Amino acid sequence: MTKYVARLLMLFSKARQNRGTLGKIAWDEKTIETVAKSNQFNVRITEFNCTSQFGVSRQETLTQHSLDGEFRYEIHGILTEPKFAVVSISFFQSSSYNGVWSYDVLDRHEFRGEEVCIPKIDFHIADLDGRANKVIHDAHRDAILCGRAYSNIRVFKRIGDGLMTDADKEHGYSYESTYPILGWVTWSDLYSDKLPGWAYEPSDTRFTLDSIPERYNLDRELNACQDFRRRR
Repeated sequence: MTKYVARLLMLFSKARQNRGTLGKIAWDEKTIETVAKSNQFNVRITEFNCTSQFGVSRQETLTQHSLDGEFRYEIHGILTEPKFAVVSISFFQSSSYNGVWSYDVLDRHEFRGEEVCIPKIDFHIADLDGRANKVIHDAHRDAILCGRAYSNIRVFKRIGDGLMTDADKEHGYSYESTYPILGWVTWSDLYSDKLPGWAYEPSDTRFTLDSIPERYNLDRELNACQDFRRRR
């Protein structure tokens, strides 16, 4: 078992009870039906990898193909609903559609003394000018800087998409099927992990006045606000 898969299994194991369980069949009928009825995937991004290529690797290839300025991005993450699944996100250049997704399966792995197949979903996102991977990268960087373990991306799909053909079921993954991506959204917050509770936005669940400095006279400020309202 790779270290990456082991970390993902540990991340998911605490919340496993109320979700689809791992087993020898990666994509069971119940999970597939649940996916088909949904209009979105909520992905937790855990790793963002970039390979930068410059020049050439051998002298004889110099006149054939230059690698200057080539960048390859690979994003890894997990789904926790409707069951644990590994996620891979890659990019391709296209302006005609938003991308496609499909089912995949990883080789058998041992987990808690059992041999399980790990379900995997591949997302191929259109990125004609490089903005898509930059947006996802920046959101993930902001999450890590703020002390979080992952960032989020929500991928939208058509309701009904995701049912497997007979050939797909026979192989246990999307052997002949792909499904369109309608769109996606990601979001980020950038703040210091040393931020005191009273400095958060008031609508944030972390906001609290308990630790506000004594020099801030809240009674005086509240009375001033009430006097202002009365004068209006």
